[in-house]
Amino acid sequence: MRCTAEELAQKRKFERVYARSNALVMRSDGRMAFTIITIAAGLSAESHARAIANGPPFVENDTGYPTMLAEAGWTITERHDLTRAYAASCARQMQADEVHRAELEPLLAPDELTERLVGWPERLAAIHDGLFCRDLFVVSPSLV
Repeated sequence: MRCTAEELAQKRKFERVYARSNALVMRSDGRMAFTIITIAAGLSAESHARAIANGPPFVENDTGYPTMLAEAGWTITERHDLTRAYAASCARQMQADEVHRAELEPLLAPDELTERLVGWPERLAAIHDGLFCRDLFVVSPSLV
C-alpha cells in the first residue's frame, strides 16, 4: 500500500520520536528487540512499486532503519534476517485462509476476503523475488 507524502512524514516523525524517547528512558544496560519489514535496497522503480503494492501498510522508509535508529540514539547490537521465516509464515497464512474460507466469509466484508485471498500469493511472490526483508533488530541506547 502506497502512502502519501504526508503519511510517510508522519510515520517518520512518530518512529523517530518513539525510538528516541525509548532510548532516553531505557537504562544504560537495557536492550530493545523488534522485527520490521522493509523494502529491499537497490530495486528498480517497477520493483519498488510492486513492493509497496504488496507490502504491509507504511512499508516505505526513506532513510532505512539503521540510520533512523542511530539518529534516535540507538546502537544496533544484533541484526538477524528473518525473511525466509516470514515467507513461510505468509505461506501458512495463505493456506489457512483457503482452508477456512467458509468460516472467514461471515467475518470479513466480501471485498476484504477477496483482496486477502488474492493478496497472499502476490505478497509471497514479492518476498521470493527479494522485494522485502524482515529483520530482527536488538538495540541498546547510546544516549547515556
